Amino acid sequence: MSKWNIEKARERKHTDEKFTSLPQWITGSRLLKAGEKIGFDFYIPEGMKYGSVEVFPHYLEKADPGNSFIAGGGLAWLEDMESESQKLKFVNGYASISYKPDSPGNYIAKWIAGDEIFYRYFSVVENDSVVFNFSTFAEPDPSPSMHATGIPLDYRLPEEKFDLQDPVFKKLFDYHRHYGSLIVPEFPDTPDISTEERVRLYGKGLEKVRGLIPDINDTRSIRVEMCHYLDKGYTETFMRLGIVDHCGLCAANGNSWLGMPEF
Repeated sequence: MSKWNIEKARERKHTDEKFTSLPQWITGSRLLKAGEKIGFDFYIPEGMKYGSVEVFPHYLEKADPGNSFIAGGGLAWLEDMESESQKLKFVNGYASISYKPDSPGNYIAKWIAGDEIFYRYFSVVENDSVVFNFSTFAEPDPSPSMHATGIPLDYRLPEEKFDLQDPVFKKLFDYHRHYGSLIVPEFPDTPDISTEERVRLYGKGLEKVRGLIPDINDTRSIRVEMCHYLDKGYTETFMRLGIVDHCGLCAANGNSWLGMPEF
């Protein structure tokens, strides 16, 4: 399998009917350093009504939802907070803007297109910031969902369940479109095969996954429950497949001082 071509993948999302039949919101990196901008790209089908983008700075730091919070519900409590409006201008169905946060902290943006409401979380960090990434563990879709808390959450799903007809994938894909939640593909451990065989095996699965997700930047994470003594080529495999974030180390094969690491 050839090395993943990020430019070719970018071109795909503009022509694939799976993505152009619905409004889409694509973002740049959502973890920024102070002074950096975040880029937003939007798409709407012809004739669809849309609104401006509303950005809520420091929404978690200022949050006091009170009775507006409903476990498993939505983010209606945001409406009582101050926001900054960013207007959109669409040309041939596409619009792009950039936003520069004024200080470190947690931000969330909201956009309405047609009858759908979309949210995107992003944060600004400093050199001494500590970043936590929340993810599901036991169940692929725990209930109630955490969306009403305003806390970003990654979901993991076995690669074979990435199927448009699979009910769990359809639900997680809805979370992905409306909240920007990552769906991280989970692959089996392969300690006894060569690096080339692993690249082919994982690469075939990732090719399917990347054909179902609108933004190529959201297909660079992977989970493998690795039960190996040493690396055995996993790092090289992930690098060749365009993976920049991976997790899943069984604690039983780690030294006691490691605790229960996830990386």
